[in-house]
Amino acid sequence: MRRGSLFLAAARFLIQAGFGPTDEDIAEVKSRGYEGWIDDQLAKAPYMSYNTYLVDQIVPLQAATFNGGTMGMGYFTRARFVPFRHADTEMGGGTQNNVDQMNLDTAFMRSVVHGEDVLRKKTFWTLLQLLVTSKNNSQKATGRSASHYLDLVYRGAFSDYGDLLGDVSMNCYMGFWLSSVTNIKEDPAAGTKPDENYAREIMQLFTMGLYDYDSDGTYKTDNGRLIETYTNQDVTRMAKVFTGLVWASNNWWTAVYREDRARGPMFTVDFQHDQTEKVLFPDKPYRLEVPAGMNAEPEIRFVCEKLSEMWNTAVFVSRHFIRFMVTSNPTPEYVQRVAQRYLATNGNLGQTVKAVLLDPEARGPRFLFDETFGKVREPYVRFLSTVKNFEVGQETDAAPYSWDNLQFWNHVQTNRGVFEDEYDVTLKMMGQGFFNAQSVFNYFKPEYQEPGEIQAMGMVSPEMQILSTGTAIGTINFLADRLRYGLHSKVVNSVSTDPQVNYEFAKEGAYLDAGSVEAADDLVDRLNLLMAGGMATHEAIADYRQPILKTGSAASAWNTLPPIDRVRFAVLKLFADSSAAVQR
Repeated sequence: MRRGSLFLAAARFLIQAGFGPTDEDIAEVKSRGYEGWIDDQLAKAPYMSYNTYLVDQIVPLQAATFNGGTMGMGYFTRARFVPFRHADTEMGGGTQNNVDQMNLDTAFMRSVVHGEDVLRKKTFWTLLQLLVTSKNNSQKATGRSASHYLDLVYRGAFSDYGDLLGDVSMNCYMGFWLSSVTNIKEDPAAGTKPDENYAREIMQLFTMGLYDYDSDGTYKTDNGRLIETYTNQDVTRMAKVFTGLVWASNNWWTAVYREDRARGPMFTVDFQHDQTEKVLFPDKPYRLEVPAGMNAEPEIRFVCEKLSEMWNTAVFVSRHFIRFMVTSNPTPEYVQRVAQRYLATNGNLGQTVKAVLLDPEARGPRFLFDETFGKVREPYVRFLSTVKNFEVGQETDAAPYSWDNLQFWNHVQTNRGVFEDEYDVTLKMMGQGFFNAQSVFNYFKPEYQEPGEIQAMGMVSPEMQILSTGTAIGTINFLADRLRYGLHSKVVNSVSTDPQVNYEFAKEGAYLDAGSVEAADDLVDRLNLLMAGGMATHEAIADYRQPILKTGSAASAWNTLPPIDRVRFAVLKLFADSSAAVQR
């Protein structure tokens, strides 16, 4: 059964717009068309709430585990808790059982498998790589605090960027990450000045970028030199905007830290906010005047809105979405078209993503003949695509807040016979994971150029910055472990004592029942469609067919393997192929 061009086009589209296709997704795209599918996705509500997941499902487990004094099975297979000591008299001292941020990975993975809001999740993922914060936050930012930040970005994935940027700037988790929390106005007597960290990053990483863009989306130059968007004086002036933000509403200057005060938006203390007039970028076409007398939150939201309306921000954000969804090296015309759509819709992210995916360069035949088109797929996204493709845990309860037998990420067994936290495993083996960047600069820089031919051609290859011998092999080994052991298991003395959540290969296994060459071809064809958008080479397809049919020089080694193991091998082999590692 050879797949027609509509199947291939739909699968390729879903790799760009989501975490890979399923049969149902492909059928829906073919039925509704690209624009109809996108419009339907833009109307879908978020599948779940990260905070609700933690509050309703994880936190109640404290009574049965930590508080009850039994750490055993419940601790390892259900949830992670961090005891936090405090001496706040309001709470009477004692211990707060804060939910570890590791539990958020389970929530994310559940949404990838079960959630129908495919485009929202991919947009959410892309925004997390732009508005970067991480589980590597300070010790004062815990799972509950992180869940509020994730919900903020997840719910706002299709909102106006200025609104989302204002929410992010007010969020406590971001405040701890970039030290804007407890940021107060200048005190000449004490010799203190506002912290400049967030002021610098909101310009460099969230909006304008480092250099001015021309009307066509390329960099402006002055006698061959790039023109910087802001100066150190602008950083100092911008820092005054983000003053008067604290994590406790009263007695903030003496209050002992409490975890529940670090959730959601920061509080404002307007008498500690710099209310002077501020003139930012005074010599630029985008000169920004902030009137005197504004309180903290109105001023912060005013500046965020103005930053989001700049042409530089339109180009910066548009190029980011193009690079993470479609191609690392878009033409200036592609970037310009998307940036114009961004500005025409007041920075609406849903419409911006729609412009990215429907652009002639994304949907046209350029990928067939232009070797500079496409991108290296992020290793974690490649892994997520297999979870989505083969419906890991699909047979379990699909309710968004039901976690029984579907804890993906507590402790995972490796082929070394030991347990490791997913945080350590994914970061160590892939160089990437969910919400665990090592710094505000994310896992890799957007302008990274791999030395050699790519650099010589003036192209960028962001994802290749984390590509090494270790991560290339580690990514494949990680999937091999998950195919063998499942995504959740607890093993004591090499004996599994907890239900595993495994890949579902019922559809794939049915092809092997026929035992014919045609059936084997159909199976490889299916794997090629789901994992590589139909882009695997003929030579690769012929090579994959041998172990499935138990033919060729290795036939005797395969004769004793059951069909499901031959499917697993074919999946792993195609996963390692360049056609699945490179998105075209």
